[in-house]
Amino acid sequence: VKDAQPVLRATGRQQDWNGFLVGEPGAVVLNDEIRLYFSAVQQLPGKMPAIAQVIGLATSRDGATFSSPQVALRAPETYPGAQGFAGFSTPFALVHAGVVHLFHDVATYRDEDEPTWQQVALGHAVSTDGGKTFREDDKPIFTRGSFDWTAGEILAPAALVEDGKLRLWFSGHLKIQDFGPMIRRGIVGPEFGIGYAEISLDALTTQ
Repeated sequence: VKDAQPVLRATGRQQDWNGFLVGEPGAVVLNDEIRLYFSAVQQLPGKMPAIAQVIGLATSRDGATFSSPQVALRAPETYPGAQGFAGFSTPFALVHAGVVHLFHDVATYRDEDEPTWQQVALGHAVSTDGGKTFREDDKPIFTRGSFDWTAGEILAPAALVEDGKLRLWFSGHLKIQDFGPMIRRGIVGPEFGIGYAEISLDALTTQ
């Protein structure tokens, strides 16, 4: 049964951290509580980049009524806006041994790029306080330069822990200009793919 009202809405006030857009939900259950992480976009007219993107959090005990959203993760200084980094998107949460791991991609927004908004790296953050505050790793897991087939973008991580291994899936595609003006994000074809990697959780949490 579809809820009559959305769980979250953008506020519509461009100065708010969640004013322009909310989306890309990634939920996890911890201590009988749904912790819903999502991507949120703020418009920054006249600035570079023109948007700021963070990971937000709303919680619920019953799956119907959610708390007021708050910011869970902002991009650290290692992703400066002066270099065109807009922030984080496509959050995916995972609970392992009482620790919340938050996987996401890193986005840029540059007027000279086509498209202007691109997903260029996969990141990871960890929380030991129940998923309320996070510490971002010092470096990304992968960048779009890590593989030939992700030269255009790398995005949308999804993970699970099995047999003592972190299994990570992610999406990617080649550069759009390599396939002409008819190819745009969202069109399925041989230039798009799903990647897989096995990563040590210890290596992630000690960066």
